[in-house]
Amino acid sequence: MSVTRGTVVVWTNDDSAPHTATAKDGNFDTGRLNKGESGQVTFDRPGTFEYVCNFHSSMSGRVVVGP
Repeated sequence: MSVTRGTVVVWTNDDSAPHTATAKDGNFDTGRLNKGESGQVTFDRPGTFEYVCNFHSSMSGRVVVGP
């Protein structure tokens, strides 16, 4: 996902299992999101931010923040 600086990214869990969006570098963590719950992060600086679900290591993604 590519966004501009200052964007708020929202993760919503529509699954029955819990999930997280946790930065690989420790920069952010939505915490445990149960079904129907959401977590958000504001990306204030440019860069590439990789994240993973702490419960399911095969679930990962990246947020690319432009200027």
